[in-house]
Amino acid sequence: MSPRRAVLLVHRWAGLTLGLLVTVVCLSGSLVVFREDLDRLVARPAAAGPRGTDLDTVAAALRQAHPTARVAALSVGTLPGAADAWALRREDRSGWTVFTAPDTGAVLGSTEQRWWSGTLAWIARFHHDLWLPPAGGIIVGLCGLALVFFCLSGVYLWWPGLRRWGSGWRWRWAQGGRARQRDLHCWVGLVALPGLVLAGLTGAMFEFTWLRRGVHAGLGGSSADAPAALRPAAQRPRSTSATGAELTWTQAWTTAQTAVPDGDVARLVPPRQGDAAATWRVVVAVPGTLTPRGGATVQLDRRSGAVVEVQDPRRMSLGGWLLTQHFGVHVGAWGGAVTKVLWILGGLVPVVLLATGLVLWRQRHRGAAIA
Repeated sequence: MSPRRAVLLVHRWAGLTLGLLVTVVCLSGSLVVFREDLDRLVARPAAAGPRGTDLDTVAAALRQAHPTARVAALSVGTLPGAADAWALRREDRSGWTVFTAPDTGAVLGSTEQRWWSGTLAWIARFHHDLWLPPAGGIIVGLCGLALVFFCLSGVYLWWPGLRRWGSGWRWRWAQGGRARQRDLHCWVGLVALPGLVLAGLTGAMFEFTWLRRGVHAGLGGSSADAPAALRPAAQRPRSTSATGAELTWTQAWTTAQTAVPDGDVARLVPPRQGDAAATWRVVVAVPGTLTPRGGATVQLDRRSGAVVEVQDPRRMSLGGWLLTQHFGVHVGAWGGAVTKVLWILGGLVPVVLLATGLVLWRQRHRGAAIA
């Protein structure tokens, strides 16, 4: 059996068996592309005033209002008129987001109070792990790799006929039938190829540590610019102060801003409860990154406030830079609303590929039966 024939068989039967699951995962992802934007659009401050409320006061008010939950993170409203988003988590790992005004600290709304926010969170959870953690996450990661395989194997299979295609496409399209279905299948896949490969690869990177390590090392990454999760435990940032009061939200903000003076604090994550070595993690948006979430990461000692580590993507290898930006690449946030709309359209492409692939298989099967 020739290599081309082997690739064709795998491409065909993998598409017939896994295509529906891959399509559903892609569709669910396209439905939640604008999830955070919609939440922030509804919860907008009445006026775009300067930041004036102490973060510790707001955090304390949230803890008092929700005693069974913990404040897990703060995503800062970096754009004028944008609300701050406080992530709250319960012991059962369920959670929601509360939006507050940066100038007054007033609560503007909560995702727990909106049915559509809950629906989008439900869909996002399905996209992440099919509601079956942790096995569901592995399946979704494999779907991402399958999507990459479908794209690359499709190009390999179509490449020999690419030069011949141009001279006869009008005739074949006029003839209809299988030739038209094949051309539609090939061209839709080719046009969407870059986006599908990026989405599939970055989606799989969320689940598979070996893939992140491989991408990081393959693009010149070193241990100095590797994310903490990819390093041995002994090399990860740790809090070492044994005594003293816990660092506050305001202190963490101020210290991180001082560490990266040309950036803007975009996200604060307090240390994990019950882990004396855990650090504050503060993301500072800096020029040259795709999204605020992909900015410089500042790790702070949870008690002394000392800067344990600063990882600035502007001073990283290509591999390190990509791993800090891959969330923005996966959700299409790197180009604003335009690329997000393109990502939504890209989520519909597997539907077309699956439908045309089934038609081609059915026509071939029917032709073989007649013969």
